[in-house]
Amino acid sequence: MNQHQEPAYLLYKNPLAEADAIAHLLAAQGGHLQARIKGAKSLQRGFLYNPGDLLLIQYETSETTDFIRLTSHQPLVQRDWSRLGYRASLGWNLLLELVGRLAGKGLEPAALFALLQEAGTWNWEQEPTAKLVFAGCWQLLRHSGVAFSWQACQVCGRPSYRLEGAVPQFRKAQYRLQAGGLACGACVAPGLLDAAMIKVLWLAKSGQNLDAVPEALFRQWIRELISYLRQQFQVQVNSLPLWDQLRAEGDGSRDS
Repeated sequence: MNQHQEPAYLLYKNPLAEADAIAHLLAAQGGHLQARIKGAKSLQRGFLYNPGDLLLIQYETSETTDFIRLTSHQPLVQRDWSRLGYRASLGWNLLLELVGRLAGKGLEPAALFALLQEAGTWNWEQEPTAKLVFAGCWQLLRHSGVAFSWQACQVCGRPSYRLEGAVPQFRKAQYRLQAGGLACGACVAPGLLDAAMIKVLWLAKSGQNLDAVPEALFRQWIRELISYLRQQFQVQVNSLPLWDQLRAEGDGSRDS
């Protein structure tokens, strides 16, 4: 047995039998960890943490099993996301689930861990939820290692924008995402991505302020980026339909 101690985020728990559970955790060094928790629902000695809680864990690993043996755990950071409103809670859980689905797909665990650390410091109370979820999805895409070129059409090579001095001029075209990045409507069936959508990526890549971007554009990019990651890694994101339902109800920027 090899012994370890490090912080880890609880990604999610799967019920097992009547009182047990499988806990899925993310640690910067250990990566995606799975532990069987006996009596997880017990109020006296249970594992009563919520997804997204940051824990300090001690555990043992063995070459004969993929499961770790959790020897101790204590909370480091816990946050009641339900108090932040439905939008913020749903947005955080969408991002957390996406990280959890990708954690076992070969992505660098330290980068995923750092993303959750950073996302935990964002101002979910005041910032538009879609803006923050977009920022998380954009970082995930950058850390994923999959090809994603948006500066030019992947078929004809025409740039999606050009610089006049320091000012970008965006091509008036309709794009869709395909393997490798964008394809313009002159080469494939036109999609929903237009010049305004390309500008959002340019602002994000350039480190520009995103406050003036309409939330509807963030929501559309969230859908596009998650769909792209799902196709690349063959994962399901169960909370996405709830996010789409929220999107259909309106694009207000404040939580209700």
